[in-house]
Amino acid sequence: MSTKKILIFIIAILSSGMVKSQTGGTIGGSVANRIEQQLSEYYNNFINSKIGDGSVMSYEKIEGDPYLYKDFVKGTIKFEKDKNIVGKLRYNMYSDEIEFIYHDYKLILVYEDSFSGITLGEYNFIQLPDPKKNDNKPGYFIYLTNGNYDLLVKKSVRFIEEEKPKIMVESKPGRFEKNPNKYFLMSDNNELYEINSVNKLKKYSNDLELFVNEFIADNKLRINTESLTAFFTWVNTK
Repeated sequence: MSTKKILIFIIAILSSGMVKSQTGGTIGGSVANRIEQQLSEYYNNFINSKIGDGSVMSYEKIEGDPYLYKDFVKGTIKFEKDKNIVGKLRYNMYSDEIEFIYHDYKLILVYEDSFSGITLGEYNFIQLPDPKKNDNKPGYFIYLTNGNYDLLVKKSVRFIEEEKPKIMVESKPGRFEKNPNKYFLMSDNNELYEINSVNKLKKYSNDLELFVNEFIADNKLRINTESLTAFFTWVNTK
C-alpha cells in the first residue's frame, strides 16, 4: 500500500516570533509527540492552509533499504538561540530528504537558514549546495569531525530497475544499492572541497600537506570513514 506523505513548509513557522517567545531549550512532552505538540498548539491554522498530500513510492517490493535508519529514530531540529524541536525522524538517502511524523502522516522537512543543524540518532546533519549536482541543489551532509577542519560525508543509494528474465537467468527485482561514500572538507564560508585521494587531500593547503606527511609516517591513511575520521580527529587537536 502506498504511504501518504505531506509536503509542509514548516521552517519559517518554527522560527517565527511565536516560537521565540517561548523559553529556550527542548520542547516538553514525550519524544515521539513533541513536534506534534508544537505544531498543534501554535500553527494549526497554517498547517490547514499549507499542507498538501500525495502518493509516495512504495518500497515494499524493492530489495534493500533507502534509509540511513530503517525506522524513525529520535532526532533534534536545532535553531539558533537553543530553540530545539525533538521528534521521530529518518533520512532517505535516495531522495535526499529528512522525514518526520505528524499524526499518521510522514512529513518532509523543508530546510532553511533558520536551522543551525539536525541531529538524527548518532549523526549530525547540515544542508549545503551539492557540488556533485548539476543544478547545485542543496543536499544533506553528515559531520564526521568538527573543529579547525570540518569533515563531511555524503551518503546515498541508487535504484536499480527490475531485470527481466533471460534464457537461463532468473529475473531480479528492483533494488537499492549503496553508492560509495563521498568525503568533503567544508571551508569557513561553507564551500565544499571533495577528497577522493590522499594527493587531493594534500593539495587542500600547505598546512594540511604537512599534517598528512607527519601522519602517514606512522599510520596508514585511506579514503574511508574510519581512516579519515581518525586523521582529522588527530589534526583538530593540533
